[in-house]
Amino acid sequence: VLLMVNAVFGVVIAGAFVSTSTAVFPAWSAIVVALIIGQLLHRNWNLYDTAHVVFQPRRMTVEQLAEGYERCYRRIFSHASIWRRRPSDWRSVAPYLAMSYLYKRSNLFWHFLIQHRLTSLAWRPLVELTRRRHVAFRKRLQSLDAQAGRGPAIVSAGV
Repeated sequence: VLLMVNAVFGVVIAGAFVSTSTAVFPAWSAIVVALIIGQLLHRNWNLYDTAHVVFQPRRMTVEQLAEGYERCYRRIFSHASIWRRRPSDWRSVAPYLAMSYLYKRSNLFWHFLIQHRLTSLAWRPLVELTRRRHVAFRKRLQSLDAQAGRGPAIVSAGV
């Protein structure tokens, strides 16, 4: 059985994508299939958060799935792994580290932020800083294209 962790969106398990990274749960079809074939362990939707096993895989135990996920999570979000994936541009390193540590290494802190409705206060400045860096980077690329006499090589992302 295939068990892979997708660092951004969730978990790929036996070919079924499970994610709670968006406000609307994007994998309802996987849930419906699991429900129809009797693989869902429960319907406590509060536990559909990529931190809890919510269905019975066909070729492994629930415990094996949970242990594999935890092992992958620890490896992918280890200090060394986060550091290896840092951006090469020194201006991007601090925001990247702040977002990586806040998002993936501070689970207890997130519970506090969510409970006290402070998520936006902690996350918004990092997202805004990243957005501004991205816009500045796109302007530098457009300037380089103009200097080289080339047409724009950048497709607008709407920012």
